[in-house]
Amino acid sequence: MYDDLIRRIKLEVSPKAIVLDIGTGTGEIPLRISSDVSRIEAVDCSAEMIRRAQDKAIQRGAKNVTFRVQDSTLLPYGSCEFDVVILANLLHVVPMPERVLAEAFRVLRQDGKLIAPTFVHGESPKTRLISWILRRKGHPIHTRFDSSTLKAFVEGHGFVVTQQVLLKNIMPVSFVAARRAPQPGGSAVD
Repeated sequence: MYDDLIRRIKLEVSPKAIVLDIGTGTGEIPLRISSDVSRIEAVDCSAEMIRRAQDKAIQRGAKNVTFRVQDSTLLPYGSCEFDVVILANLLHVVPMPERVLAEAFRVLRQDGKLIAPTFVHGESPKTRLISWILRRKGHPIHTRFDSSTLKAFVEGHGFVVTQQVLLKNIMPVSFVAARRAPQPGGSAVD
C-alpha cells in the first residue's frame, strides 16, 4: 500500500512544484518524491523525528528537502507560498485537525493542491474495533474518519476534492487530493 501511496502522490506533483509536508515523521514521503519536485519543506513537532529525517536525507543525498521542528497549527511560512501541501496520516492524530487544515489552506497558492491520505478508522466495524484497540494501547487517535466524513471535512474547510481512492490495508487509507476552492471575487482569503 505504501508504494501505491507514493506513486499516487508523485502523480499529483509537478517538477516545478514547491511542496510543504506537514507532519513528516521520519521524512520518508518527501525523500521519496524529492526527485519529482523543485523543493520540499518538511515539518514535524517531534525533534527526534526531524533528526531521523535529516540523517536519512544526508544518507540519500537529498539536497532539495529541508526539515524543521514546527507546530503544524502555526507555520512560519507566508500566505500562498506553496504549490502543494501534503498531510499524510496526520488529520486523525491531531487534536484540532481544523487548525491544521486552515494553515494548509493559508500557505497554499490560490490554485494550490492538498494531498491528504488519511487512515480511516471509522470505515467499517472491523476498522473501528482495530482503532479502539490501538487507542487503548496508546496510539493517538483523535478523529475516526470514514471516507465520506473525511471528504466532507476537507471540503468544509475551503477545498474541492478532485480525487478520493480507498487504499486497502488492515487499516485502510483514504487518499484525498483536493484543490483550494476559488474565493468569491477571485482573490484568496489570507
